[in-house]
Amino acid sequence: MKFPVWAMVFTVLGAALLFRLGFWQLERSAWKASLLESLEKSSSAESLSQPLLKEGQSLNALQEYQSGFIEGTYLLDRSILLGPRLHDKVPGFHLLTPLKAGEAVLFVNRGWVPKGYSLPAAGPVPVRVAGLLRTPEAANFSVPANQPEKNLWSRYDLEAFALSRKLEGVLPFVFYLESERFSEQVPFENPSPTALTLRPSLSNNHAAYAVFWFIMGGLLILFYYLRFHNNFSRKP
Repeated sequence: MKFPVWAMVFTVLGAALLFRLGFWQLERSAWKASLLESLEKSSSAESLSQPLLKEGQSLNALQEYQSGFIEGTYLLDRSILLGPRLHDKVPGFHLLTPLKAGEAVLFVNRGWVPKGYSLPAAGPVPVRVAGLLRTPEAANFSVPANQPEKNLWSRYDLEAFALSRKLEGVLPFVFYLESERFSEQVPFENPSPTALTLRPSLSNNHAAYAVFWFIMGGLLILFYYLRFHNNFSRKP
């Protein structure tokens, strides 16, 4: 008797798909390991002491998780309070201040401030900031929509920030601040922002996922063998 063609086709295609998922997870595991190593280096003091821009590099060539320092001008009076955001279970906001560097503008997340914080009224201030570039965090469904007309900001929307603050050349990144150094005396905020953790919390479970898919592929082949091969081999 012949083996059922449909069972063989299903097994071959199913096993191929499961094994492909396994190899894809191995590729992801290698990528994640490289990313974690890069993040470890980017949050080091040595990395933060290097210029964010290499010689001749344009601001438009920046990439996520790039770290270092950059000099420019804080537009303090165009800052944004993003929130609510918790810090040690205390509600407050993230303070986002646009930094103008040449023709480009980069929003700097200067850290957490408590409720009741008043935005600084000072104008442009020269500054040198060190930190890490990140893409804006994606908001989940529970985060309310922004209300620009009321100056209420709950989620990242760099285009809306730029429109509200009349800014051009805003880069698609947020610069998470580690340190800032002003070149002149400025009226500092009270209280001053509490810096956030530079390094994102990432885990690498892709190897375990790969093992799972390989086991599923092996079980599918084993089931086919036990269900069809043994039964047919016993028949005359």
